[in-house]
This record gives sequence, structure tokens and C-alpha cells, in this order.
Amino acid sequence: MYLAGLYHQTVEAKCVTYLVREVAAGWEFKTLHAPTASFVFVCMFVHVTRILS
Repeated sequence: MYLAGLYHQTVEAKCVTYLVREVAAGWEFKTLHAPTASFVFVCMFVHVTRILS
């Protein structure tokens, strides 16, 4: 709750809102970007843990 009270909308948040609402197929880009980034993170985590073990 403390961090939520400190939140201020920045230029980045406005750019994402613009991308989703105004750019053709922008919502598709945002929708695909989040799971893809998570998948890459999981792959890197698995890779590093296999190297270190």
C-alpha cells in the first residue's frame, strides 16, 4: 500500500496507454510482450541453474 501511495504516472505509462489505445494492433504487441518476456526470464533462470549445479 505504501508504494501504491507513492506512484506517479510517468511518460512511460502514458506511452504504453497510447500504444494500446491508438496504435493499430498495439494491444496485440503488449499482450504478446508480457508472456514472451516471462518465458525468456524462465529460460535464462533454468540455464543459469543448470550451469551452477
